[in-house]
Amino acid sequence: MRPWIPFVLGVVLSATTSTAFAQSAVTSLDALQGAVRAGDTVSVTDVTGREVTGRLSVLSPTSLTILVDDRVREWRDVDIVTIRQRRSDSPADGAAWGAVAGGVAAVLVIVLTYNKDADDPVPVNPGLTVGLLAGAGALIGAGIDAAQTERRVVFQRQQTSGVSFRLGAALTSTRAGMSLAIGF
Repeated sequence: MRPWIPFVLGVVLSATTSTAFAQSAVTSLDALQGAVRAGDTVSVTDVTGREVTGRLSVLSPTSLTILVDDRVREWRDVDIVTIRQRRSDSPADGAAWGAVAGGVAAVLVIVLTYNKDADDPVPVNPGLTVGLLAGAGALIGAGIDAAQTERRVVFQRQQTSGVSFRLGAALTSTRAGMSLAIGF
């Protein structure tokens, strides 16, 4: 085995891995305006701890309305603890990283099969090898990214110190009730 191969493999692996940087959640509905749009799927956790998932209908600086099973649900900003949004990763960056990884693998194949003492020192076609492996890497990377979805926290109510009490009314066409939330 050639002594430089482990070094090259280490460089390739470290160069082709990526780190996902988490975006910080906003603390006001007004600041959330650019991050979500009408029709996006969001999950709202209110002060009672209940989580409801639906399609965003209306977002204002003081309230949020979503559509859940053909019913409209509305929360005031003070009643929302967390909003999560379902997001998919773009296949484009996965394709780019896959193409780079495939291209680097192709270069490794070419370098590892090179034999200066042979009649044909490069037994593989370099252009074809790079094209095939970069293309395969791009397809694999795009497929992996297209399959990944996550529920990212886009709104997190700012924590307050002390004790808080919230009293709310729960009214529907068939039921009426009250909720009490105590926060520390």
